[in-house]
Amino acid sequence: MKHRFLNLHLDVLSREEVFATCRQFLAADHCRTLCFLNVHCFNVAQADPDYAGASARADLLLNDGIGVKLLTMLARVPVRENLNGTDLIPQLLRLAAVTGASVYLLGGKAGIAEQAAETLQSGMPRLKVAGCHSGYFAPADEPGLVAAINRSGARLLVLGMGVPRQELWAERHREQLESVRLIVCGGAILDFLSGAVPRAPAWLRWLRLEWLFRLCLEPRRMWRRYILGSFVLLGHVLRLTLTSGARQER
Repeated sequence: MKHRFLNLHLDVLSREEVFATCRQFLAADHCRTLCFLNVHCFNVAQADPDYAGASARADLLLNDGIGVKLLTMLARVPVRENLNGTDLIPQLLRLAAVTGASVYLLGGKAGIAEQAAETLQSGMPRLKVAGCHSGYFAPADEPGLVAAINRSGARLLVLGMGVPRQELWAERHREQLESVRLIVCGGAILDFLSGAVPRAPAWLRWLRLEWLFRLCLEPRRMWRRYILGSFVLLGHVLRLTLTSGARQER
């Protein structure tokens, strides 16, 4: 069920409801999209109308991370639990293995998707990886890539191309995908699944401090997202709050 969240809309679901919905999607006769909203995504949505529109049209938009959790509390959106993609997507892949839905992995640098596939299949022998491709390709290559995904017969497509590129790619091509029933936009998920980027220790994840681990791991790349992005977020929240108040006074 979608709830208004500032100038966006979130699907407020439990983890079990997400899995039940995705099971229905995989058995359906047309393609759906699942996206995640963290603080970085929220900031990008405020600056990129195309990405904001793609997020709004996603079949599922799930809350991801402690930053969005705090914002939803302020906005009185009754989110039930943290539905971060890094934890949720491996569980969706287990669902695919159980239901017999094959998966295509698209994203990461050369070799990352293949490495992720090997790691997944060693831990989930029943999972069928129908194909892999890196996230580095030219626009002219896209028709051939879509054709390759169609030939693979994959029903689940996991994208790891980063925000907003993956969401825009999903919206642009979802109608051309013949067998895919669910596209999951997973950001750095293939880097994590392949082992190229380590995850934070379990105790840091329990404390909701995985962002701090990533900041320490990649300070040059992540400081803009986590440090500067926090101030950008405050500016957006203040602007949206004042705009909403002005509208209510009219």
